[in-house]
Amino acid sequence: MTIFVLYISFLYLLEMVLARLRWNWKKTFVVCSSIFLFVIIGFRDYQIGVDTYGYMLSFNEFSYLYSLSWKSILEIFSVKKEPLYVLFNLIISAFSDDFTVVLCGYALLYTIAVGVLVYRFSANPRWSYIVLLSLGFLYFAMAGIRQTMAMAILLFSYKYIKERRLLPFLLLVFLAYFFHNTAVVFLLAYPISTLKVNWKHLMALVTVYIVMAYFSGFVRFVLFDLLNWDRLSSYENRTVTLSFSGALIQIAIFAFAYLFRKDAEKNNRDNQILINLSFIGCAFQLFSSVIAEFFRISMYFSIFNILMIPNVTYAIRIKSNKRIVYLVIPLLLLTYYFFFSGSDPSIVPYHFVF
Repeated sequence: MTIFVLYISFLYLLEMVLARLRWNWKKTFVVCSSIFLFVIIGFRDYQIGVDTYGYMLSFNEFSYLYSLSWKSILEIFSVKKEPLYVLFNLIISAFSDDFTVVLCGYALLYTIAVGVLVYRFSANPRWSYIVLLSLGFLYFAMAGIRQTMAMAILLFSYKYIKERRLLPFLLLVFLAYFFHNTAVVFLLAYPISTLKVNWKHLMALVTVYIVMAYFSGFVRFVLFDLLNWDRLSSYENRTVTLSFSGALIQIAIFAFAYLFRKDAEKNNRDNQILINLSFIGCAFQLFSSVIAEFFRISMYFSIFNILMIPNVTYAIRIKSNKRIVYLVIPLLLLTYYFFFSGSDPSIVPYHFVF
């Protein structure tokens, strides 16, 4: 866990140093933080991340089976469900047979996407990166490479959700879909993001919980027998790989946003979008009580908590409440990381490839 403790310390020290300077330090902070993230994700050992070694084998397989000829490309699109990931591997293999180059390639996409999002829209970049680590998004980025690339592409779509520009939003979802086809669920973000946050959100979450708790058999029938969603078929009999604690964390985060929703919306109408994205992520996370891997679906939406948490906190109008939240939130995030989420055996102990 040493590298991640260093990263947290780096965030605090960097902010302390840059905040004393008179120029716009936010850009420098985000660039430096992103470079550190890039090194952690891109130069990790192949044993770091539960699926990394499997991705390395796939890289070797793709470079053996296919080429960058038009015939191969057409074949890839005809037989592969996520062809852009295969093409990504082939492009890398044309220049290098070193899998670290693959890791660096997708790490670059991910860290740029996160960095651009944080720089443009976060009220507190340090908090955004702490949320990224504490809530498991950084760890997941070192496990699910294809979905991480899809998530990175969808992060760029936030701008178009804000601006209500449907076509570029759809194009980005379409692009993400060809890296990981579960990205299609992010289509929900566009219509739901404009909903007024009120008691109906709470009732919706209660309803989802009741359905999951008392009608789980019906839910499984719909997913596996009726819809036959083959993306989740391999997870049909896996319901315990993640505990329900993930859902409790999501509920707590949404409850925080709901409590201060009026201040948040008055300060910036875009906060309504972020709270709604958190709500969708929370709803999908509740499905994990039936199929644990539904947390992967939730992440498409809950990753925007890296904006929502600092932005809602910034919007709190009563100073006494704001001081308390500014003290408590980082403490809770770091406590959760060090005592609950930080000891993932597939990530810790961390090793560089060199």
